[in-house]
Amino acid sequence: SPDRFMAMPAGTDYWSATEALVAYLIDQGLVDESFLATLRTRENEATMLLDGLVGFPHATIPGAERIVLAMATIPRRPE
Repeated sequence: SPDRFMAMPAGTDYWSATEALVAYLIDQGLVDESFLATLRTRENEATMLLDGLVGFPHATIPGAERIVLAMATIPRRPE
């Protein structure tokens, strides 16, 4: 859904982008406040940042009835 796609400003770090996406999903009533803490716990177990350019933050929520997805891009700064 286009309303779940965000273009972040250049220089946004992985966790700032993740927090912005989760805040949006919370505002839309698609996840609850505990989702960010669940993501943090999952990240501490094994990073979801695949390399310096791609991250895929995700978590399983017991009892969830659907899959929810939001995406963001962060432009790279010229080198």
